[in-house]
Amino acid sequence: MALSVGEFGIRVNVSCPGFTDTPHYRHWLERDGNAGVVEEEVLSLQSGNRIGTPEEVGKLALFLASDDSAMMTGAELLLDGGVAARLYYSKLC
Repeated sequence: MALSVGEFGIRVNVSCPGFTDTPHYRHWLERDGNAGVVEEEVLSLQSGNRIGTPEEVGKLALFLASDDSAMMTGAELLLDGGVAARLYYSKLC
């Protein structure tokens, strides 16, 4: 899509947030009654041992909408605290 509409000055990127501390995330944690165990597992996947915030996701969206990202198109931006990298690396080893 980025290649198809670039000539019109349209940039196409995608933000891929991982675990984000939202009411939906909290509901998901508590659905089986073992939120502590599930959250511990989720945190173990994060490189910073924390869950992302909605504000961090919003800041990425603002960056993509700003002129600061004028040369960025066709990009997939992971905002997942390193989860994808950890899973990819674990398959290599």
